[in-house]
Amino acid sequence: MEAAGGRVICTAGKEETLGRPLIQLGETAWAFAGRLAGQLGTCVIPDIVTGGLNLWFGMRKGREIPDFAPEQYTLSLRHGPSSAPCEICWRAEGRSFYKIGDQTSFMGEPAIITEVRACMEQGGLMFTYALQKSYRPKHVIQGRFAGLGLAGTVVDTKDERIRIALDIDRNVPTGDYDYPWYPNTGNALYAMPEAGARAILYFPDGDERNGFISECLPENKERDSHRDRCLALEDGNLLQLFDGLVSFSRGGASDASLGDGSASIGTSGELLLSAQGRVRLKGKRIHVYSEDEITVYKS
Repeated sequence: MEAAGGRVICTAGKEETLGRPLIQLGETAWAFAGRLAGQLGTCVIPDIVTGGLNLWFGMRKGREIPDFAPEQYTLSLRHGPSSAPCEICWRAEGRSFYKIGDQTSFMGEPAIITEVRACMEQGGLMFTYALQKSYRPKHVIQGRFAGLGLAGTVVDTKDERIRIALDIDRNVPTGDYDYPWYPNTGNALYAMPEAGARAILYFPDGDERNGFISECLPENKERDSHRDRCLALEDGNLLQLFDGLVSFSRGGASDASLGDGSASIGTSGELLLSAQGRVRLKGKRIHVYSEDEITVYKS
């Protein structure tokens, strides 16, 4: 809210944590604050006096107001989501203006104003108030995160978890939360990304708190990052997985490729083929090249 030029009075949530991060994406500060409040079991109350982006985070602590007369009350049903039952809501009308959070009583039970509406009647304002014993927050899930991937830079790794600075935050870490690492190769060729690597934060459903990291972006952006895989070691050894082809390279001095119906082996040094049984080469053409000498023998 401060970044958007507003101010906040906190009456709830000061000692609580979300545990997993929520991400503001395509939302106003007001909408995002409402989602935060719903996760913490509280609400946001707008300030309509100052005209600025100011609010209470948590129910406003209002003043005690006089009880409404019985004839001022009406009963209505508030429909929630399809899976939730209808709620009984008491409403009261009057000419006096009260604010959300002001407290009164109804039938001997404490009640709090949770909603205020106004309409012009006969040249004056008539206010309609919704009263409840306590405010019931709404858990709002944005929904647009399902299937989404956000790019970022790996900041740190620990115990199969990754801390990432997202591009939408201008590559600046905004928290101390680590996302789980679920590589799409499974346990095969398993390796943790290094700090500085580019990675994708994926969301399997509409709740962004369930995000995980499963893929690193290639340095060569022209390569198909979803089909091509590469494992490069510090000693220069390289393993590449392409569509229909597996390639091995040992420090650039020797290489071998296995494809659909083809095999290729090359080396700048000695090449030894050994097997417990027979070694058989069969094909329409078999090419063996050497700059010096080729020796074929049977032991």
